[in-house]
Amino acid sequence: MADAANSMVPWGPTLNRNLCDKMYDKRKLAAQDIEKIVRDLHPVDDRDRLNNIITYLVDNFCQSPNAHNRKGGLIAMAAIAIGLGVNAYKFLSFIVPPIFRCLSDQEPRVRYYACESIYNIAKICRQRLVFSYFPELFDILSRLYADPDVSVHNAAQFLDNLIKDIAGENQKKIDIAVLTRLIKEKINVTNQMARLFLLGWIDLIITAPELGLLIDPEVLGGMFFMLSNSNKDIIEKVNNSIQQAFREILKCPDPIPCGPIIAILINNCRSMDDLTKLTALNLMNEFLLTRSKKADILFNADQIISAVLPNISHEPDPEVQREATKVNKSLQALVEDSPELELAAVEKIARGVKDHFRNLHEATKVAALNWIILLENKFLEHIEPLAETLIESSMPLLSDQSETVLRLLIEMWVRLATKDHFFERLMELIIDHFYENHHFLEPRGSVILRGMGKIIQPEKIFSVMAKILQQREGNLGVTSVIIQHLNIILLTTPEMKEMRKKLKNSLQAGESRELFVSLYRSWCHDPISTLSLCFLVGAYEHTYKIILQLSELECDIKFLLNMDKLVRLIESPVFTTTRMHLLEPEKYPFLLKSLYGVLMILPQSAVFEKLRTRLTSVATIGQLHLMTEAKKNLECPKCSADDVPFDDLLQHFVQVQTKGRKRNTPADSAGGDHSTRNGSTGDPE
Repeated sequence: MADAANSMVPWGPTLNRNLCDKMYDKRKLAAQDIEKIVRDLHPVDDRDRLNNIITYLVDNFCQSPNAHNRKGGLIAMAAIAIGLGVNAYKFLSFIVPPIFRCLSDQEPRVRYYACESIYNIAKICRQRLVFSYFPELFDILSRLYADPDVSVHNAAQFLDNLIKDIAGENQKKIDIAVLTRLIKEKINVTNQMARLFLLGWIDLIITAPELGLLIDPEVLGGMFFMLSNSNKDIIEKVNNSIQQAFREILKCPDPIPCGPIIAILINNCRSMDDLTKLTALNLMNEFLLTRSKKADILFNADQIISAVLPNISHEPDPEVQREATKVNKSLQALVEDSPELELAAVEKIARGVKDHFRNLHEATKVAALNWIILLENKFLEHIEPLAETLIESSMPLLSDQSETVLRLLIEMWVRLATKDHFFERLMELIIDHFYENHHFLEPRGSVILRGMGKIIQPEKIFSVMAKILQQREGNLGVTSVIIQHLNIILLTTPEMKEMRKKLKNSLQAGESRELFVSLYRSWCHDPISTLSLCFLVGAYEHTYKIILQLSELECDIKFLLNMDKLVRLIESPVFTTTRMHLLEPEKYPFLLKSLYGVLMILPQSAVFEKLRTRLTSVATIGQLHLMTEAKKNLECPKCSADDVPFDDLLQHFVQVQTKGRKRNTPADSAGGDHSTRNGSTGDPE
C-alpha cells in the first residue's frame, strides 16, 4: 500500500518533507519547486497531470490533520496558480474550494496562510476569481475581519482591499442585487471590525450609478443601528457614509421613491440614542430644505411631525432640541407653501398633532398648538370636521402652568369655534373643566376669558356661559363659585371694559337689557354677584328688594365675608359712577337705601366703618324718606317695568337661592374660600 501511495507522488520525498516542515522557509522553498514544476507543464496537454498534482495536495496536505501539512498545502496551491499564470483561472474550481475550507480552520496560522493563498491567487486571476466566487468571498471576509487573531484580521484586511480594488475597476460587473442581499444579511452585526468591513463596501458603491443598495431600507436602518453601538472611529465613519449616501439620494431624479428612506429617518428620530436622533433629524432637515421630494414628504408629514415634536423638548441634548426645531419649522414652511392639501392629509396631520397635547414639556405642546393654528389658517374647511375632537383633546391644557400654552390654546379654540354650535360646545367643555377642576378657576379662569375676550366679543362669551350655567342642575355650590369668579372678571379686567359700558346702559338700550337679563338669571346663584351686577347697571330699586330678601335669610359667616367683598368692590374704580350717584339722592334714593341695607346686614367691622363713613357724607336717612315719597318716579325715568321684568327676575332670584339652601350644598364644598386675590384677574380700571 505504501509503494502504491508513493508511486502516486508527483515529486520526490525531499520536496514532500520540506512542504510539511514546521519551518516556513523550507515550506516556501518547496512551494517554489512546485511552481517550477507547474510552469514547465502545458495547461492543455498536461491537464491530467496538473489535476493529479492539485488532487494530491488537497488529499495529503490541505485536508491533513497535521497543521504544518495544511500550511504547506496552502502555500503550494498558491504556487500552482502563480506557475499557471494567465491560465490559472481554468483550474480555479479545483484550487479555490479547499482553500476556502481552510479559512475556517481552528488553527489561526492556517487561516492566515489561507488568506495569503487567496490573496496571491486574486492577484493572478483578479476579476475571474472575484466575480466567480464573490458571495463566498464576502461571507468569508466578513468573518475574518472579526477574527480574534490579529494576524488573521490584518491578512483579511489586505485581501479585502485587493478585492475592493478589483471590484472598483469593474463596477459595471457588480451585481447590486446580490451585494444588497449580502450586506442586508450582515448589516446588524455588533462586532466593530465586521462593521468596518461592511462600511468599506458601502463606501465603494455609494457613488456608483446603481443606487439600489442605498434605497434599501434595511441597509439604511442598519447603518443607523451602527451609530448607537460603535466606537468613536466607527461612528465617524458611519456618519460620513450616511451623509454621503443621502447627498447622492438627493441628486436622484424624482421617479426614485423616497418614502422608505423617509420612513427610516422617522424611525431613527425616535431612537433612544442621541447621536442617532441628531443624524436622522439633520438629514430630515436636508430633505425638507431641498424640497425635491415634496410629494413624499407631505405624504409622510403626520409621521414626521409625530417623530419630531417630542425631540423639541429633548432635555439631555440641546443640540437635538435645536435640530428638531429646525425640522419642525422647515416642515411648517413646506406645508404653508403648499397651495392645497387633501382633506385626508390634513386630518392625518391634525390627529397626529393632537396626541402631543398630553406631552409633559412646554416646548412640545407649544409646537403642537402652533401646528393646529397653521392648519386653521391654511385649511380651515378641512380642519372644521375635527373641531370638537381637537377641542376635547386639548381641554386638559387649561390646567397648564405655561402662559404661552394657554395663549395659543385660546387662539386655537377661537379659530375652531367660528360657528355658533362649535362655540357653544367649547364653552360647555370649559365649564365642565371648571366643575371638575374648580381649584384652577382662580389662577386660570381670568387668563382664559381675558384671552378670549381679546378675539371674541366678551358679551358673546358671557352670554353663552350664563346660558349654560343657568341650565346646570349639578353642584350648586360649585356653580356659585364659578359665578363669583366670572363676576370678578367682568367687573375688574380691562378686556371687559366695553361690556361694562353696555351693561351700564342696559336699562335704556334693548340689546344691553337682554345681556343684563341673561347674566342676571345665572348670577342669581351667588347673591353678592347679583347685587354687584345690579349696582353696576343702576337698578338700585331692584337691588334694594334683593337686600330685603337677603335680610330675611339666616346669614352665615361665609355670606358675611362675601358682603365684605361687595363693599370692597363698591369702593373700587369700576363703581366710581355708582358712588357719584350718591351725590344725587333725590334722583337715586334706592341707591342710598340699598347701601344702608348692606350696612345693616354687616356686623361692625373695618368694612362696616368704611361704608358708614362713605354714607355719612351724603343725605340723612330722614331726608331720604321724604325724597323717596316725593321723587319715587324720578329714578330711571327712561325705564319702565315693561322694559326689564324686574318682578320676574326677583322671583327667579328667590327661587334659585331657596333651591340652593334646600340642597344644602354650600360653596365650601367646592374648595373653601374662593376669594379673588390681587393679580389673579388683572388690574381694575
